[in-house]
Amino acid sequence: AKKDYRSAIDAYRRVVRRWPQSSSAQDARLGLAESLSGIGYYYQAFKEYQLLIEKHPNTPHFDVVLQRQFEIGNLFLAGERQKAWDVRWFPSTDRAIEVFEKVVKNGPYSPVAPEAQFRIGQTYEKQNDYLAAVHAYEKILERYAKHPLAESAQFQIGVAYKKESQRAEYDQNSANQAIAAFRDFLLRYPDSERVPLAEQ
Repeated sequence: AKKDYRSAIDAYRRVVRRWPQSSSAQDARLGLAESLSGIGYYYQAFKEYQLLIEKHPNTPHFDVVLQRQFEIGNLFLAGERQKAWDVRWFPSTDRAIEVFEKVVKNGPYSPVAPEAQFRIGQTYEKQNDYLAAVHAYEKILERYAKHPLAESAQFQIGVAYKKESQRAEYDQNSANQAIAAFRDFLLRYPDSERVPLAEQ
């Protein structure tokens, strides 16, 4: 509460170490993860949230943990660097994928799962791995076909194939896949505001 996160981390770790099976251990793991986030150690916080879910799968903190993990993934996607020894050293887009994949695996039917799956596609696009992005977006159509993000996923499949076709060596197959994806979009979402873009 005083935002003395480093002292809080030490205290929470003592609880987890001494009484790992107690009900207080769940609250301590949550507090530990929150405190690590408080000083910018987001990846370490993510791992503590994950340990809370794995060691206490019926924890009442489950929804909070998924939301926090999703927020950490968004930070990494936005360019937050991984911190070590009080210095932000490493670009973290790979960490973003890892975090979002865990969110989907931990709670495949949770409210944040479709958004996390969509963010995986966005992260691959940011890494210029367009075919991996396509596969990520396709999973939304497979698993969450009725979710509002399915429309965006179908459109982004076309965009990703289009970007893949524009690499140094022109890829006719990717261009054809892009055209097919946009045609599917027009068939599935004829009333979408993206129709002019898809036609173009």
